[in-house]
Amino acid sequence: MFKLGKNGKKHDYRTLQYNKYNQNVASTITVPTNFGHQDLISDGAGMLGNGPDDTVFKGFQGAGCCTFSDRGHTAILWNKEGGHPITITGKETISDYSALTGYNPKTGANDNGCVILDVLKYAQNTGILDASGKRHKIGAYLELDITNIDEIKEAMYLYSDVTVGIQFPDSAMTQFNNGGVVIWDVVKNAKVEGAHDVLLYGSAVIVGYKDGIFYLDTWDKIIGMTLAFFKKYVDEGYVILSPEFINSQGVSPEGFDLPTLQADLAALPNQPPAPVTTLPTHVAVDPISGQTGAKVILTAEVIETDNTKYLPGESVNFSVGGVAVGTAITDSTGKASLPYGLTQKAGSYPITVQFAGDSNFTASNGNNTLIVTSTPVITPSVAIADIKTIMATSSKITKAKLISQINAILAQTGGS
Repeated sequence: MFKLGKNGKKHDYRTLQYNKYNQNVASTITVPTNFGHQDLISDGAGMLGNGPDDTVFKGFQGAGCCTFSDRGHTAILWNKEGGHPITITGKETISDYSALTGYNPKTGANDNGCVILDVLKYAQNTGILDASGKRHKIGAYLELDITNIDEIKEAMYLYSDVTVGIQFPDSAMTQFNNGGVVIWDVVKNAKVEGAHDVLLYGSAVIVGYKDGIFYLDTWDKIIGMTLAFFKKYVDEGYVILSPEFINSQGVSPEGFDLPTLQADLAALPNQPPAPVTTLPTHVAVDPISGQTGAKVILTAEVIETDNTKYLPGESVNFSVGGVAVGTAITDSTGKASLPYGLTQKAGSYPITVQFAGDSNFTASNGNNTLIVTSTPVITPSVAIADIKTIMATSSKITKAKLISQINAILAQTGGS
């Protein structure tokens, strides 16, 4: 079963706008009629957990992780363009999706999809995991004006690809399931099923079709999208800047060198100020208690103080009694959770959780207390007076009856 998984667009005033940066660059660039690098992954870049995928585990049927699958697709494409290919499978994609959302691939719990901006921030701060254990971080990401098709094409040409979100109609699923060469087009009376996140690779000519078809990678297949479909169903778009598509000679597939691109961006007029001074945060740590030998879950939330906004995709470090015990990443609700075994003796121990901060948010930490209690020792306790009463009730009480009545008293008093 193929899954969707893009949640509604988030409006964040700190997101940089592409059209504020591209003025000088655009004046020196002529975008060709046809371009793109979809031929590098002509068979698709893998399901990456967004549908049936045995790389997660045998029989896995898919999760609503399209926003993370897209990040894997970009990393695969960029590194092929740069001449240093990598491998990413559904196993790594689901691991990242679970880290942000709390999704459990075994039970299906918390499979609620993601907001594209939250995933872009995760990719920027934490990075996307590949099969070798390496993480691939993105640089800046800029929002595109999806009503300006020339801007979309220019960004795709300059920076390899753009990411778009789609309000996905049922007709597109039907067109996809029909197989063969898939071109998503507008169908009368189609109903929106949900939202999907896909990666546009370029505009090119397909035999039998006119120019103006966008090519995209989704569900392990390169497919097309008409301009009419784009205008009707695409609801957000971003260009992502990454050095990974730069080859060993220091240039992109289009021949632009990275230092020149960076210098062009730095020299552009009318640039907005830095993305706002880092916003203050605080960390709320939950108290916890348990008996020696028990397992507990340490939890904390990272919160933007000014707007009481819970921050997803942030890494925090836990320590107990001054000793580091692990790292966790906040989920879509801003909560980080870390399993922890209690080996201490009975007593109170300070819990400290540290958030290192990033380019958008200040560092902060929070504290609370862990209370450890001793494992109770159950000892027999039988009321002597009760036993004397039994003995006094009959001088002829049998041994078996005496034992039976004493055992009844033991059961009532918690003895054994």
